[in-house]
Amino acid sequence: MTEAEVAERIGKTVHSVRYLRKMRRITFIPGQPVLFDAVDVEIYVKARDEALYRKHAPYTPGTPEYNNRVYQEQIRRMEMYFFIRRQREEKRRIEK
Repeated sequence: MTEAEVAERIGKTVHSVRYLRKMRRITFIPGQPVLFDAVDVEIYVKARDEALYRKHAPYTPGTPEYNNRVYQEQIRRMEMYFFIRRQREEKRRIEK
């Protein structure tokens, strides 16, 4: 497969495919032009999809990962609450 065909297959630009090749994230056949084996491209797509799923997969309640995610969300909500509260207080000071 050529760089253009790989770019179309993975939904990226040719420049992105060159970057992936340069960073050795996708295997290629050196030469002029640079070619890619269809099996290697499919392996890359599968690995990318699995990584994205793991990143966004729901955690099972009761596991340490789930508890950590809930804790982090609570911290973000508290920080946002204090930020909004501070903005309101500053706005009241300005209005006085």
